[in-house]
Formats: sequence, C-alpha cells, structure tokens
Amino acid sequence: MFGPLGLLLAGPAVDGIGVHAALLISALVVVLASAAALTSRGVRQLRWRDAEPADAAVGAAQARSVAALDAKPVAALVDA
Repeated sequence: MFGPLGLLLAGPAVDGIGVHAALLISALVVVLASAAALTSRGVRQLRWRDAEPADAAVGAAQARSVAALDAKPVAALVDA
C-alpha cells in the first residue's frame, strides 16, 4: 500500500545519507513492521487446520462434467 511512497522517498534518502545507511534503516523498518504484526493477538493465536473435506455434491458434479468432455470427440468440442 505504501510501496510507491517508499520508492519516492528512497532516492533522496540514498542521496542524503548514503546507500549503506539507507539499507540499514529500510531493514529496521521491515523488522519493526513484522514485530508489530506479531504483537496482534489474532496473529499470535493462528493455528494450522487440516483442509476440510470437499463437498461431495460439488465433487460429483465436476467429475460428471469432466467425463462428459472426455466422451466427446475433439471436433465436437471445437464446433461447440
């Protein structure tokens, strides 16, 4: 979201304080932003869940449509 603003400020920052200092400050900003995200309770309480089983009706409908396409000759598919 703020990427274009960062790019706009990067050129003058490098020109004013040097490449090494600008990279260190940029790395510090990234670390601080990541740490700030991890302070959120919702992020810290995320847990891995196994994928839920697919709906049987949807799976059966997809299987029927694939089987119907496999049964048609290629020329019939191109003309359709």
